[in-house]
Amino acid sequence: MHSSSPEFGPERAVAGLLGEVRELARQLGGGPSGTSGPSGRTPAWTATGSAEELGRELSAYRDEVMVRQEWPVVAEAWRLAAAGQSRGLVELDRAWGQGSASGGCGEASQRVGRRQLNRLRPLRDVRVVQRYLDAINSGEASGWHPVVFGVWLAVFGIPLRQGLVHYAEQTLGGLLEAVPASAALPADVRAHLHRELSGALPERLAVFLPASGTPLLAVA
Repeated sequence: MHSSSPEFGPERAVAGLLGEVRELARQLGGGPSGTSGPSGRTPAWTATGSAEELGRELSAYRDEVMVRQEWPVVAEAWRLAAAGQSRGLVELDRAWGQGSASGGCGEASQRVGRRQLNRLRPLRDVRVVQRYLDAINSGEASGWHPVVFGVWLAVFGIPLRQGLVHYAEQTLGGLLEAVPASAALPADVRAHLHRELSGALPERLAVFLPASGTPLLAVA
């Protein structure tokens, strides 16, 4: 959607956003047991059991939260932004907020989303971005980070498949980095878990995005 420039090159721009996604995941993973993430699910990654237990918990988080809840929001935001449908973006943002948990994790999601969306403010010719920003300023929208991530992918022409995989990989990496030191999980074990968890993403993506390329927004 937008041509690259020294300030807004796609690789540089999205790399910064992915770093924020990873940091947000570290915050979620480091929260006290029983807190809720922006998807409203009580996170299980705070457990300090064996590597096998942690792997099962993160596998469930990958499939139940990222694939079933967050990927559809990212994909729909990408589609709406690419089509210039700012009103649809605002409605998606509000719908995600209504189904999300309030509290510190939700606030962190909004902080990341708003900060990254504000970085696009200089793109005056991208009306969908400017109108989304206006809606946030007026209180109509919140700027949740999965919605903003989809907008970024569309603005910089990043393929949806690539963006979804990067989103999941960085989130999983951040969650693993947040595992308490008391878990006594060596770095090589964490790296192995990350490879194992990320290795299943192409299969999940093939189901979520069929050959037609149309996202399955209603995942049963």
